[in-house]
Amino acid sequence: MPDNKRKLCVWVPDNLYSNVVNAGYVSPTSAVIQGFERLLADDTCQQETSTIIANYTNLLTENSDLKKEIERLSSALLGAPKQIELIELRANHIGIQRLVEEKDELIRNLESQLLDVKEQMRVKDHQLEAQAIHLQTVLNQKSIEAPGAKKPWWRFW
Repeated sequence: MPDNKRKLCVWVPDNLYSNVVNAGYVSPTSAVIQGFERLLADDTCQQETSTIIANYTNLLTENSDLKKEIERLSSALLGAPKQIELIELRANHIGIQRLVEEKDELIRNLESQLLDVKEQMRVKDHQLEAQAIHLQTVLNQKSIEAPGAKKPWWRFW
């Protein structure tokens, strides 16, 4: 055997070997040599192999990234408030909003009542001022009349 050749010992399934013999190959050595030559000569096979390897590495990195994202989201989900708590908070918020609206309406009513009371007080002050002026006028008239002259008791008009 020359030095530029290597001896291989290969185990092949029976049905594959019978298919190779039925295909017309006389010796297994010639079939293996042709198979190796086609494997090396076929660039598409090498390209597909490299593409498959690249896709595999990409999938592995993507898988690890997705696992990290799942862990992050799981921890965030555990820290998030529960749906029931959110519903209760929303209902509480709506109730508080209604109370604030009622309070604002009550404030508007009280302000209008306050304005009415102020107007009434202004009118009463004006009336009191008019009465005071009238009283002062009456008192001034009495003081102008003769202080010593009294009406007889039978004259009351």
